[in-house]
Amino acid sequence: RAALWCLKPFYRVSVGVRNLFFTLGWFKSKRVSVPVISIGNLTTGGTGKTPIVIWLARALRSRGVQVAILSRGYGALENGENDEARELAIRLPDVPNLIGPDRSRSAEIALEELEMKLLLMDDGFQHRQLARDSDWVLIDATCPFGFGQLLPRGLLREPVSSLCRADVVLITRADCVDSSVLAAIENRVRRANTNLFIAHARFAPQHWLQANGQQSSIDKLFGQRCLVFCGVGNPEGVRVTMRSLPLDVVAERVFPDHHHYSDDDLADIEQQGRTAHAECLICTSKDLVKINRNRLGTIPLYALEIETKIIFGNDVLQTQIDHWANIANGRH
Repeated sequence: RAALWCLKPFYRVSVGVRNLFFTLGWFKSKRVSVPVISIGNLTTGGTGKTPIVIWLARALRSRGVQVAILSRGYGALENGENDEARELAIRLPDVPNLIGPDRSRSAEIALEELEMKLLLMDDGFQHRQLARDSDWVLIDATCPFGFGQLLPRGLLREPVSSLCRADVVLITRADCVDSSVLAAIENRVRRANTNLFIAHARFAPQHWLQANGQQSSIDKLFGQRCLVFCGVGNPEGVRVTMRSLPLDVVAERVFPDHHHYSDDDLADIEQQGRTAHAECLICTSKDLVKINRNRLGTIPLYALEIETKIIFGNDVLQTQIDHWANIANGRH
């Protein structure tokens, strides 16, 4: 990271100039006729955007809102889908997910062809071409500010001061750190923006899932020897979750975020599992939708499905959701 320090000033200047041009109105943001809520972050990946988007979309659907998700589709295959899009399609079958880097064009399709009443912009904090009515920024408590450095030396996409544009900060994996760490995160956030609302969330294990859709209770694998692997933005978050369960993790394997598993990759995982005498293989749901197998060789493969739980600030978040749902439904 020290060797990359010389590149950081160029990145900082480019980000700063771009944000300034949007603030001054020299770069224009397109506004649409329905509410737009952006779910984004300051750092590169791994904050838990997908489970939060699922939680928020379900909350809006429960209020009768016709909502669509606008995704960039980073790491997509030739058909335009990526792992997140596949997971969203499975878990939100009644919520359209429009994929493409031009979120303004996706918004037009959502409004003109699908007649949606509210749009969720996935990973939208830095995508300022489409105007938003509410900016939600996720901060992972286990790695909150990307080693305190901008890309490429650290993981920050833009300075923490950019939280001046945010309306809500949702600290994810808040159950994985102690109260003093949470207080320090909140203090730094408040220095950037005294007016935003801060909430805390955790990702609670729900059940084990196999590629054929079969679900098993969370205690099915307790005590079993397992190999854990993942291709996500924050593998430490996966480790923390697995350590919270009474599993015997005998080996692990980490791949890059949005990794597309080849047959050789899967053969290597199976071999590593057999060498470690693993009784099962465990990955994330993002990984499982790409692998789409119930077992590798003779070793069964499971994904741990998680669910978002708001552990602080839920009342205010629900009030915010009610507010935008009422506008979308024409009751405001």
